[in-house]
Amino acid sequence: MKVFYVVAKYQNISHAAKELDVSQPAVSRIISNIEQEYKTKLFSRSKNGVTLTREGLNLYEMIKSPFIELEKIESGITGISNLKETVVHV
Repeated sequence: MKVFYVVAKYQNISHAAKELDVSQPAVSRIISNIEQEYKTKLFSRSKNGVTLTREGLNLYEMIKSPFIELEKIESGITGISNLKETVVHV
C-alpha cells in the first residue's frame, strides 16, 4: 500500500520510484499487481503522469491519514536520532 500511496501523492510513477528508492518498472509492476488483486483500475496513465480513478481516489482517502501519521512518526524518529549530544543540568 505504501507504493500506491506514494504514487497517488506525487501522481507520477517516476517521482514515486525516486522517493521509494526503487526502479520505475518495479513501481509500475507493484501498481499493476495491486490493481489485479483488487480487480479494479486505480490510475489513469498519461504522458504527464497518473491520475486516480474514482476507485483509486476512494482507496487513497481511506489510507491517506494513517500514512500521514506514519510519516510524522518517521520524521520524529529521524529528528531524535540526529541529536548529537544532550546535556542535562542538575
